[in-house]
Amino acid sequence: MAATADLEQANQLTLRAGQDGEDLTMRRPLTANVLGGLQESVDDDTSSIRSRTDNPAILTFKDLVVTAKARNQVLLKGISGQMRGGFWACMGPSGSGKSTLLNTLALRLDRAVSVSGDLRLNGRSYDNAELKRMSGYVMQDDLLNGNLTCEETLDYTARLRCPQDKTDAMRKVRVDRVLQQMGLEHARHTIVGTPLRKGISGGERKRLSVGLELLVEPKLLFLDEPTSGLDSVTALMLCNILREISETCTVVCTIHQPQSKIYSLFDNLILLKAGDIAYQGPAREALAFFEQTGYPCPYQGPAREALAFFDPRATHAALAFFEQTGYPCPPLTNPADHLLDSISMTRTDSSHSLMDLDVENDLHLRFTRPLSCDLDVENDLHLRFTRPHFDLHHGVDKPRLQQRETTSWWHQFTVLLERSLKDQSRKRFMMITQITQVCIMAILIGFAFYDIGTDQKSVTLRKPVLFFCVINQGLFSALSTINSFPGERMLSLRERAAGTYYTSAYFMAKVLAETVMQIILPILFTCIVYFLIGLQNEASKFFIFMAFMVLCSLAATSLALLVSAFCRTTDLSVTVLPFMLEICRLFGAFFLSPANTPGYFVWLDALSYVKYCYVGVSLNENHGLTLTCTPEEEIDVGGITQCPIPNGDAFLESQGMENWTMGACAGILVFYIFFARFLAYLGVRFLKY
Repeated sequence: MAATADLEQANQLTLRAGQDGEDLTMRRPLTANVLGGLQESVDDDTSSIRSRTDNPAILTFKDLVVTAKARNQVLLKGISGQMRGGFWACMGPSGSGKSTLLNTLALRLDRAVSVSGDLRLNGRSYDNAELKRMSGYVMQDDLLNGNLTCEETLDYTARLRCPQDKTDAMRKVRVDRVLQQMGLEHARHTIVGTPLRKGISGGERKRLSVGLELLVEPKLLFLDEPTSGLDSVTALMLCNILREISETCTVVCTIHQPQSKIYSLFDNLILLKAGDIAYQGPAREALAFFEQTGYPCPYQGPAREALAFFDPRATHAALAFFEQTGYPCPPLTNPADHLLDSISMTRTDSSHSLMDLDVENDLHLRFTRPLSCDLDVENDLHLRFTRPHFDLHHGVDKPRLQQRETTSWWHQFTVLLERSLKDQSRKRFMMITQITQVCIMAILIGFAFYDIGTDQKSVTLRKPVLFFCVINQGLFSALSTINSFPGERMLSLRERAAGTYYTSAYFMAKVLAETVMQIILPILFTCIVYFLIGLQNEASKFFIFMAFMVLCSLAATSLALLVSAFCRTTDLSVTVLPFMLEICRLFGAFFLSPANTPGYFVWLDALSYVKYCYVGVSLNENHGLTLTCTPEEEIDVGGITQCPIPNGDAFLESQGMENWTMGACAGILVFYIFFARFLAYLGVRFLKY
């Protein structure tokens, strides 16, 4: 059904695109005069774009050099240009620098690269904090919460990113408008989907990702390979939507090899090869100029007809330059494919590509030589369409682009907490599985050590059953949390990069939402196992035992959060966590009592949460416990007949626990929980992988 909906919407949008194309052709007439006519055409194009946008964003870059530090490899080679309104496409073969250029303009490059050059937005320098409050960025991968519906995904994002002075009704109107604009009304109440639950289609996921950025009404919209992984129908539908969006904001996308119909939607094109610009400028005016320079291209087949609804003459002129330099476009070939092949392939009679042609080739010089070249005045028009002159301070006289206000920390925390709780509630299968496991293990432990009593044999039973209860609660809690951050890391990085929320608000909300089950499960476990085992029948001891089970669960979870925050993948987390848990068990005061722990392992003994949990429940159970024995078991001590182990305190003394208190154990566990989670927060906050 999702695929059918995509097809129907694509058909409607394709028809609309055809109408738009005819209208644009009428608005952008081409004249026969080379110098005067094309100048008029460019001016008309500029005024057309200006009429479509209110205070358009003018993005200027000059002498932009990007270098990978580790390899000392130049990714962008001193390129310059200016983007002003409309739909911009950055094309080029793999490794040409498309995504590098996009991420440089969006200030999203990591520390592994160095950047030099000048970046201006409306003539003013800009920083990351300023840019992300007026722009949107759609990643190549659709990073979404699979347990939320389309409407919920948009609603939570609107509440996090839209100004707080907007009422709920105003936000709902904005969400409804985006759903309609993206063609997602039919999927309003459909979940996004997870590997275990089917949700919306791939095309709908991509449109939802775009819609999330449109909620804030950006002046600039960056998209990295928006059509990647989509079929031709869905890709065309998405690009038609982007074309409509470009009426109100500057849209810049990278794209590899678009089909003819998609190529015809672009206002401007930047063609990259090996970090350098092979062509840039308004696509249709440039193509018309190629034709008027006397380099007509023969009929290329039905694939070229797709461009004709924009401008019939542009169909043949598009590839004139490449034909004259020895790269004629074969029949029945997509123009975009041929452009990329031409700048990537090797000539049959030379080892050089188009970018390496001899400088004597005048036609090549006109379209690829940098601005600094000493060209004749007659070639200035050629440069205008390929390496156009621009004013670095253009737009500085215009009002500053309006930046959206950020929401408060508390507002973000409450919204994220609500979202996290809803996300947890949708994981019903996981919740049922966890509850079932806890109940089964509690029953098994309870009947395995059923009613241990107070005789001398119970001493040897209390020790392992208490230790196993501690281990069981820690293990279940840790394993259920190990995927906490690796599973959401990329989603969190995307939202944080967009300025959606503070890292601390996200961390606190997520941890608090997951804490609910980490408290409920130990309580359920205690209610079953405590009375089956037959531990001391006192209310105070029952609730103290329950409290230590909860602390044990939270401590193990804190350790798992710490591991998951510093591990890049779930596989790595699952490998590291058991190692950490085994160390905690080894020094958990069961195999080695605190009094017998070697001095050189004291620091490991101090870091074991198991030790404090086990000592705490042992103190709780054995204090005030009177043990019995049979006459045969009695021994003579100084003329007094008594049981070998008369009470629980004697057992604690034999284990070296007599100097510990339950308050000290509980206090250390609370500190352990908060400190481990603080370290986990630092990992989430500063690690960007």
